[in-house]
Amino acid sequence: MIHRNQRAPRRRRAAAAAEAAILLPTLVLLAFIAYDYCRVFQYAEVVTSCARAGAIYMVDPTSQPQSPYYVSGDINTSVSNAALAEWPANLGSPPTVALTYNSGGSYPNYAQVTVTYTFHPIVSYLIIPASVTVTRTVEVQVMPLFPNGIS
Repeated sequence: MIHRNQRAPRRRRAAAAAEAAILLPTLVLLAFIAYDYCRVFQYAEVVTSCARAGAIYMVDPTSQPQSPYYVSGDINTSVSNAALAEWPANLGSPPTVALTYNSGGSYPNYAQVTVTYTFHPIVSYLIIPASVTVTRTVEVQVMPLFPNGIS
């Protein structure tokens, strides 16, 4: 005679398999979302570092010619080179760097370095966008060539 409790383990195993089949895709999706969130945070930190490096390069005009990033007569390329030096090669294609400065007088008073990168997540499903634009702007006051504004 078969007792009632001998069939129960089969039913429990079937229920556990059905629950796993329902929950596993959701858990995998959540894991990918968490992974992408960490990646976009990493890219945001690196983009911030690039913008800061370009701004720091722009701050001191007297040391620019001694820099390995210096391109004679082209401040935009020099600042881009300094900013992109912070971009790790393993992160893929580099971001775009834009320099805006106020040329009040013979030398700019302030400079803004804007670094922009378009991040593409692994998963783009429902509420997750297909791309995220990460932009950071650092504004600095440029040191004068001579103290007290003497030209």
